[in-house]
Amino acid sequence: MKKNIFLAFIFITVSFVTGINAYSQKAGATFKGTINYKITYPESKMEATQLAMLPQAMKLSLDGNKARIDMNMASVSQ
Repeated sequence: MKKNIFLAFIFITVSFVTGINAYSQKAGATFKGTINYKITYPESKMEATQLAMLPQAMKLSLDGNKARIDMNMASVSQ
């Protein structure tokens, strides 16, 4: 009886550990994702018209070893 309980415990432990590793990122796999930033200016002493010209958000896109940053301002998109 004790042997069966011990074997069941080992089986559950191994299943749990291999299940966690199945969801982790594999070595050498390329990362692909997007990060969105919200930009605020809480202590700025500028007028509202000047603040409207500044960027309000930034988007960072990653794909392997490539990166792209998109920032939209009032008159320019960078």
